[in-house]
Amino acid sequence: MPKIHALHPNTAFFGLPREGGTFVEDVKRWGRMIRGELGPDLMNAKANGTAEDFEKLRRRGLEGVPLAVDIETGAANSDEPWTGLDPTRARLKTIAIGTTKWGVSVCWADAPATVQETIRRILACEGILKVFHNGPWFDLRVLRRYKLPVRRWEDSRDLRRALSSTSKLSLRYLGSLYCDISNWKDEEKAEDDASADEKFWASDDMEKLQVYNAKDTIVTARVWDRLRTDAGSDERVNTLYQTHKKLSLIAANMHTRGVYVNKPWRNFMGHCVTQSIEEKKEALRALVGQEDFPCTDHSMRALIYKRHEKDGIKCFGLPDPYDKKMYTNEFLETISVDEGSLLQLMVGGACPPELMPIIEAYWNLQGEKKRLGYIQSDLIDKAIGPDGCLRAGWNSCGTDTGRFSCSAPNVMNIEQLLRHMLAPKPGYAIVHADKRQLEIRVMQAVAADMMLLDAINSGDLYSAEARTYFNIPAGGKVKKDARQSAKIIRLGRQYGAGVKTVYAQALRMDRTFTLSRTQLLVAAFDKRYYRTVQYWHEEMERVLACGYSESRLMGRRRTYPRPPELSETVNYPIQATAADMMNLELIALDERLRADCPSAHIIIQLHDAIDVECPEEDVPLVERIIDEVMDREWTICGVTRMFGIERKTTYASQEGTWADV
Repeated sequence: MPKIHALHPNTAFFGLPREGGTFVEDVKRWGRMIRGELGPDLMNAKANGTAEDFEKLRRRGLEGVPLAVDIETGAANSDEPWTGLDPTRARLKTIAIGTTKWGVSVCWADAPATVQETIRRILACEGILKVFHNGPWFDLRVLRRYKLPVRRWEDSRDLRRALSSTSKLSLRYLGSLYCDISNWKDEEKAEDDASADEKFWASDDMEKLQVYNAKDTIVTARVWDRLRTDAGSDERVNTLYQTHKKLSLIAANMHTRGVYVNKPWRNFMGHCVTQSIEEKKEALRALVGQEDFPCTDHSMRALIYKRHEKDGIKCFGLPDPYDKKMYTNEFLETISVDEGSLLQLMVGGACPPELMPIIEAYWNLQGEKKRLGYIQSDLIDKAIGPDGCLRAGWNSCGTDTGRFSCSAPNVMNIEQLLRHMLAPKPGYAIVHADKRQLEIRVMQAVAADMMLLDAINSGDLYSAEARTYFNIPAGGKVKKDARQSAKIIRLGRQYGAGVKTVYAQALRMDRTFTLSRTQLLVAAFDKRYYRTVQYWHEEMERVLACGYSESRLMGRRRTYPRPPELSETVNYPIQATAADMMNLELIALDERLRADCPSAHIIIQLHDAIDVECPEEDVPLVERIIDEVMDREWTICGVTRMFGIERKTTYASQEGTWADV
């Protein structure tokens, strides 16, 4: 009998389900399996569809049956590798249309004119509902490039995110969840072939590709049917879905626009960082006392731990750590030397004093290597198009809390110095609007902490907190290290993290921080912000009573398959509420720019900030629109507060870069 975890009277959890937030669906699927009610297979998938096939589908669509649409693409040039990451350069190979019962595909370049015309009529018909999976970001953009406009469409990925903030969103996963079918894309691949995906999509077997393309539409149609059943008439879910659809279009347009790369700055920084790497290698070797020390992860393991000792490298001989998180895999074969593991080593007290400066030097070297990865990596080169613009993978459904994420490369994670690489296009400017300390201001509104409101209203939150912690009189100067200490404790403790966790986070920002200072400042934080601490426990009680966390603006929810940690239940409502606010303002700003200044485009969404690129002559208009949309009041938990912005502008004509704002 599996162990039962009960959160409240109406919900019981049997162990840990595959995916947090999808437990109910998992149990339903288990029930269908036991009753022998699993869905039908995907046999009715046809390649080389005729005009008659697509005409039948068109008639079904006019009768009110949703038609799923899917495409398969390749690189623009046959000699280029294809990952499917850039719809601005994708070549349309096949297109398929289907229902829950059958799907038809065709090779677009070889399709007869009658077939192409019927497909055009389907896509352009307002009377037919077309369903895509991740269509706004990919399929719709490719089809638009091929002069195949799509009218009246919906998207299963965005609806799934509205239903469950924690669910995986791939069609493969949703197909297994809702359709009860095997992984149709892996049927003829060798399990040990890691490059099977790339080989398959690059294959010249067009008939086989068409069959899989047609199967995708059947799965998409079935997933959509089930999603609509789950969503029903839930106003909260449907409002979230409409929001996600708009955000997906904005993310797609951000990718299409791209961000201009300042080549001289990129080359200069690459040269400087390469030189710095060599200097930091020499510094590390000097501390180790070995001129030929390799300065790699493997050599650091050999230096620190007895298990990984190697000839030619002196070893401190530390025993294996007890914490499983300090290993690279679940089999505990290799001890990790990433930042988190080494911090845990330092926090745990097992680190010899003479090893500390070596770890510091290693971290400095790793930081420079990371910088070089942003500047000169193949990932960056592939993301830069012929027009000199970098196109990052903006994902409006990338996080549980509703925040955007970014990948290939992650522009959101580029440190301040390296932002000089990105700049406004010649003749353009970047207008930057930042809701500084947004999460802290949301925390104040949600927790109704008046002491925190006073600190925020002082004009410098961290200095106000430092005055309290260190008994600095009003008007007295707050030293830089005191303010930094207050900031470290605020960022580490505000979500209820324990002292050791706060200490580990403190060491990431300041290697001189001590455990005793952390303990004293955490106690001072809890005393000053007692109302915030009360909120932590009130929110945990609420979650245990209803089984989910919820944002305070749009009702975005995270459900829990087992009792959550305090920090998790405290964090989610704050980050999700802040994300709701930014997302709604992002949509409003996009609509205003399209209506009043079409030459301006949103190019970056950076958590609590938005960047707009526009011709230099349009800057005054764009600044006014941003102020009207984003410098405003919000009502949270019945309390209305001003959530203003700080705005800066940088001009290409003045050699400005993104780092300047």
